[in-house]
Formats: sequence, structure tokens, C-alpha cells
Amino acid sequence: MCDFISWVELPEGQIAYLTDQEVFSKWGKERLGGCRHNDVLGHGAIRAYYGISKDRGLDREQRNFWDTSKLPEELAEKVRHFEEHWGDMWRKSFRGDDLLYIVEHAPGKWRRRAVRSLLMCGKEGVSCFELEVAQAELRFGVLKLLLIMAWYKRRWLKWG
Repeated sequence: MCDFISWVELPEGQIAYLTDQEVFSKWGKERLGGCRHNDVLGHGAIRAYYGISKDRGLDREQRNFWDTSKLPEELAEKVRHFEEHWGDMWRKSFRGDDLLYIVEHAPGKWRRRAVRSLLMCGKEGVSCFELEVAQAELRFGVLKLLLIMAWYKRRWLKWG
């Protein structure tokens, strides 16, 4: 499975990627009709939309899309105006595991946005089942952190 943000680097030096404009257009809905949920975030959807054969170009992705220094400038600029270019895809296509990754690894504004989306069961594209799984994973992570903190506190008190 591909991660957001994905693109295909073409031999001519161009890059192909999808934004809300392509995915939710009439043409996009026709071309990507077989794609489900977060499939529209990946290379298969990019290739299907633009008619790029599998043997042409290189599949690229950067899961930490908020680190724009690792992106082609064209994509970095779009990330700076994220809502305008990928707001609908975020709401309709990002799944619980995508959002959990962002919660765990992204800086402030991205983390807050992912937490808000996780709390919007069924309203922003996250099904209730995925939300329950994501919340369980999040609770497990918090529990694990609390156990580690308790272990260190006990060791400190023992030695102190």
C-alpha cells in the first residue's frame, strides 16, 4: 500500500500526482471508479488517472509529507496550502492507520488535525470500526507510556 504523499517521477523530469481537483472531478471519478478509500492516495491511482504504464517512471512517496524539504518543490508548495489541494482527500480517504501515524510522528498542527479527524467517527471518512481500532491503538500507546514512566519512577525511588 502506498503512503500519502505519493507521486510518479517521469523520465521527462515531470511528476504526476493527484489532488482533490483530479480525484473528485467527473473524469477522476470515471478513471478511479475501482479505487476504494485510501487507494486514491497511491501510485496505482496516479497511474490509472494519467494512463501511465507500470514500466514508465519511478514511484515515489514521502510518508512524512509535512517535512516539505523532502518533497519536489511543486508538491512542497501545495502542502503549504494543504486544505486547498488535499482537504477532501484527508476527510474522505485517510484511514485510521494513516491518522495514527500522523498523531505519533507529525508536528503540532498536523497532529491536532489528525486527532480531530480520529474523533469524527463516520463524519470525516473514518469508519466507526477504524476509529475503534485507532482509539484502541492510541490507548495502548498511552498505557505503554504510563507503564514505562512508572517503571522509571520506581527505579528512581529505589536508587534515590
